[in-house]
Amino acid sequence: MKRRLTLTAFVVTSILCLSQQQASAQIITIGDRVWYDVNRNGRQDSGEPGIAGVVVKLFADNNADNIADNTSPKATATTDANGMYTFNNITAGLYFVQFPIPVPTGYTGYTTQSATGVPQDQWSACNVNTGKTGTHNFTATYLFKDAGLLKNIGISGKAFNDVNGLTDNTVNGSAVSLGSTVLYANLYKGTTFVASTVITNGDYSFANLPGNTNYTISISTSAGNASTTPSSVLPSGWVNTGEFTGTTAGNDGTPNGLLSVSLGTASISNANFGIEQLPTPTSITAAAQPNPGGTNSATVPAATFGGTDPDGGTISALRITAFPGGATSITVNNVTYTAANFPTSTGITVPTNASGQPTQTITVDPASEGPSSVTIPFKVTDNAGKESTTTGTATIPFLGIISGNVFNDVDGMTDNMVDGTGINKPSGQQLYAYLLNSAGLVIDAATVTTTGSFTFNKAAANTTYTAVISTTNAAIGSSNPSVALPSNWVNTGEFMGSTAGSDGTPNGLLSVSLGTASISNANFGIEQLPTPTGSTAAAQPNPGGTNSATVPAATFSGTDPDAGTISALRITAFPGGATSITVNNVTYTAANFPTSTGITVPTNTSGQPTQTIKIDPASEGPSSVTIPFKVTDNAGKESTTTGTATIPFLGIISGNVFNDVDGMTDNMVDGTGINKPSGQQLYAYLLNSAGLIIDTATVTATGSFIFNKAAENTTYTAVISTTNAAIGSSNASVALPSNWVNTGEQIGGVTGN
Repeated sequence: MKRRLTLTAFVVTSILCLSQQQASAQIITIGDRVWYDVNRNGRQDSGEPGIAGVVVKLFADNNADNIADNTSPKATATTDANGMYTFNNITAGLYFVQFPIPVPTGYTGYTTQSATGVPQDQWSACNVNTGKTGTHNFTATYLFKDAGLLKNIGISGKAFNDVNGLTDNTVNGSAVSLGSTVLYANLYKGTTFVASTVITNGDYSFANLPGNTNYTISISTSAGNASTTPSSVLPSGWVNTGEFTGTTAGNDGTPNGLLSVSLGTASISNANFGIEQLPTPTSITAAAQPNPGGTNSATVPAATFGGTDPDGGTISALRITAFPGGATSITVNNVTYTAANFPTSTGITVPTNASGQPTQTITVDPASEGPSSVTIPFKVTDNAGKESTTTGTATIPFLGIISGNVFNDVDGMTDNMVDGTGINKPSGQQLYAYLLNSAGLVIDAATVTTTGSFTFNKAAANTTYTAVISTTNAAIGSSNPSVALPSNWVNTGEFMGSTAGSDGTPNGLLSVSLGTASISNANFGIEQLPTPTGSTAAAQPNPGGTNSATVPAATFSGTDPDAGTISALRITAFPGGATSITVNNVTYTAANFPTSTGITVPTNTSGQPTQTIKIDPASEGPSSVTIPFKVTDNAGKESTTTGTATIPFLGIISGNVFNDVDGMTDNMVDGTGINKPSGQQLYAYLLNSAGLIIDTATVTATGSFIFNKAAENTTYTAVISTTNAAIGSSNASVALPSNWVNTGEQIGGVTGN
């Protein structure tokens, strides 16, 4: 607009001066402006700056061949601060304006000459190759000889392998290298594709771009073309970390591989992109560990988690993406989650070391007490703050649980059940339970609890073990610990199951085959053996001859220390001091006594036989018979110790009453046996030293009598009398029938009295 006003002013001036210069050549002014055509459109747009210091020359060309008539210019001018120049006081004629060739420093050429659609007052009159305007017949002041200069401005930048992302708020790193994969920078003006270039060693550039223009640059594995719009496609596993144009820290806030760039009048050399390769979680299976059982939790080894960052970064966190499979709960940093309260939308983020191992404690409670595993799905985040797209799993295998009980099984297998009251310290000695592998090595050990229970939690699936109970305290890894119980304790049975039964060999060993489910009833029965209580019966009359005497039932007895009862006794050997023994009407002598088995006799709960036992003592003197026996309790277990039932017998004193018709004339007490002199019955009495009758006998028809209540090593007085006195009476009188007298008394078969 200023040029038009100026032109008008000059025209007016020319008109005013016309009448004064009719006789001489017209004096005019030629000029205009040299400007920087920032947007390269051949038009002087608002805001495009003038260029100062450009030397412009005016050459005369009278033959209009656009070749200077003279090497010396008609005039020379230098553009001012606004790019304006003028040639003043020029005689009207044929001239062309020469703009400098080569172009001024910093510029690459001239913009389009007389660009189509651009008004004359806004275009460039300069030939792009020669710097000349066309030859013009200047008849009046003319201010339209403009020249638009171009600069090679562009946009360049780098694609960084930005392994730390925007954690430092800077798009930086090493130059991207994708191997055989080509990465392009694509330039768009708005959504219109402009150009595409290969990013080489991380660098890209676009040259000769129109300035004062807004561009969008994308980085992608595909070159742009006219049919594309700005988008970023990266190789699998790579993501954009940020984009930024500038020399200070920052980013455009949207890491999407697209960068908006406003190109002004100078090149932009730092339109930078950050990309990085996503981290990869490492799926790891931990070594199988003991099952914690119940509601207890086990610590997940940190090394079960891991991750790598292929582009050289590090792992900064992991995120548990879903509730673990096979778990009842998971606890992270002392906060417990179940399936009900697990934050499914966000997961649980846990800080890690550089290798992806958590720096907070993670524990899990497995849902199964059998051999099982818990799997924790997780993703990892690298130090660029980018999370893996793939999911890894931390797998924690758990060994199975085999548990059971030790029972004080006082009834043994009489009920075909291993049961009773739990026990852990028979006779005060601690019991231990061991789990042995097929090689006989202890792989797990447990101290039996006060309730009799024990638990093994190191058993592998589909494996057969041997469970052992013993008072021996053996270490894990030791071989074949002995099965030991306190003295007088025995194994009654072993059984794995909830129904009646046993393994058939009560030896403190139980074969256990673990499948995929836990075993909770590997049970052992033990019991304390009974003790026979032998006693000595009261001395009883010796039956004499081949007669037998009944053994008092109370002579036998037994106790069961663990609160059981006695069910039988067994006479283990032929009785000492006996000629025969009769049990339940079956008579045994030393010749036919069943020495290998003995004789079993049922008893009451105290161990007293419920069948009659009789013995014939071998001696008719004062003696005793001893019967060795063991007792069996209601568990069917026999005592290891032997008791004796002792039956003392009194001695036999026997004799005869003779009708000694020759008296002592032959110095012998002899004659014919008599029991009823003059028809009166004779009685024999045995008196102790106090004169009390301790035994009495009716004299037989042969004159004989027998006392069988005499104690050994004792002096008695024997009396015959027709008086019938009771045992216990005192000093029985010596009485004979009238006209009968005593002739003598003698012990022995020789003469004398």
